[in-house]
Amino acid sequence: MLLPWGETVAKNPRIQAVAEKFVAANAYDPKMAMRFFNDS
Repeated sequence: MLLPWGETVAKNPRIQAVAEKFVAANAYDPKMAMRFFNDS
């Protein structure tokens, strides 16, 4: 099942920064989760 917000790419750098902090704070393995942000 694909979620509509799963493919959204934020163009605003402030949104991107908050998203990265949120994911890192809530991930079981933050290093692994941050890999999704490195390719953008």
